[in-house]
Amino acid sequence: MASTIELQCVPHERFEFVLYDDDGSELLRGLPCSTRGQARRAAVATATAIELEERVFQRSLHGELFLAVHDEHDELIARSPHVGTEREIEDLLTEARHAAPRAQLVDLTAERA
Repeated sequence: MASTIELQCVPHERFEFVLYDDDGSELLRGLPCSTRGQARRAAVATATAIELEERVFQRSLHGELFLAVHDEHDELIARSPHVGTEREIEDLLTEARHAAPRAQLVDLTAERA
């Protein structure tokens, strides 16, 4: 299985993207967007931003760690799943940096156009 970025419909007529690794595990999830085009642009921006140290931040919430990816305007555009250790967050970042540039975009929203 190849890495993919899926554009998905979410509740309240919103769209988001999810970056999956080769094994199908979720690496990053975009914030909900009003349009499919916004979600697609956020996915492309995330694939670029994940490579830049100044755009990726490690955050903590309730004792768990996650990655926050920001765009060129310093706005949050994607987050990783929560993990428990520094090693897991480092591995997740490495996997996301490997998967994002080669991920195939799959639009699961076409039937909702």
